[in-house]
Amino acid sequence: MRELRLSGCPNSCTSHQSGLFGFNGFKKMLDGKMTEGFVLWERPADVPAMGADTGRFVPAVELPDAVVRLVRDALLR
Repeated sequence: MRELRLSGCPNSCTSHQSGLFGFNGFKKMLDGKMTEGFVLWERPADVPAMGADTGRFVPAVELPDAVVRLVRDALLR
């Protein structure tokens, strides 16, 4: 099953780690400005357990394009 999970909860209330792609939302200082965004979590499709924090921060304004790229790339694998 392919899943996309988004959460703004630091306690993982929607289990962003268990989705194929998970996004944990929070705010971060970027270039001196507080920026809303998400850290990407990925779980390989053949792994039934939790995914891993990639450390990649995606600003909220870039999230739609990032999701499209991730899903497209996953379908091409």
